[in-house]
Amino acid sequence: KLWQKATIAAGVLIVVMVAQQLLVVHKYEAQAQAYREESERIFRQVFPNKRRIPTVSYLKRQMDDEERRLSGGSGQQAMLSWLAALPATLGQVSDLEITSFKYDGQRGEVRIQARSSDFQPFEQARVKLAEKFNVEQGQLNRSDNVVVGSFVLK
Repeated sequence: KLWQKATIAAGVLIVVMVAQQLLVVHKYEAQAQAYREESERIFRQVFPNKRRIPTVSYLKRQMDDEERRLSGGSGQQAMLSWLAALPATLGQVSDLEITSFKYDGQRGEVRIQARSSDFQPFEQARVKLAEKFNVEQGQLNRSDNVVVGSFVLK
């Protein structure tokens, strides 16, 4: 009878601790499921033609392959790094519409074709791009009310 109260208290403590651990595990499983769902949503956005995702390792491998493809292999200057720097530069130039963007991993350069209603946005873009890149501006051509030109970024 002496140990009965202590045994009951220890039993209650163990039950409470197990319940707490079950709640923590449930919370982590719900968080992992949310991450899986978000990963699948992004996967389906990147690969709209692929509907079936058999395993998580398949999803990771496909995403890694796509990243490698977009980065032009394993070069030091990846396409993604070029893309990341462009909004800070070209995003500040109004009235300039990008019509073509080509990355050449072999040469380590990006070719951008753009159009505008005037020559001034091209000069503004050249100045902004020169802050982050080595820029070569191509020939500018006016046709009716549209000016078409190009940049080569190295």
